[in-house]
Amino acid sequence: MENLENLENKIYEKLLEKMDISESDIEGFTFDSPIFTFDRTTEGVCMGLDSLDTLELIVTIYETWGIDIPPEEAKNLLTVNMIADYIRKHIG
Repeated sequence: MENLENLENKIYEKLLEKMDISESDIEGFTFDSPIFTFDRTTEGVCMGLDSLDTLELIVTIYETWGIDIPPEEAKNLLTVNMIADYIRKHIG
């Protein structure tokens, strides 16, 4: 079973790597900040992913943690913390 220690940090690092985002471009980003530009429900810095990045997010989670996320569920994973909660609930 995947070690879930520091899961939020691992998710954050994977997103930066896979989406080719520089940490300096999202200074002030927190694990509760939105990752998608279409989610403006929270204040602050946004990672800037768009709807096309949803597929990359799904693939990254599957490759890293072996969890297959239906696209309709992936669009509700709006923050790093939400992704971490989803992974914790669905990891086998």
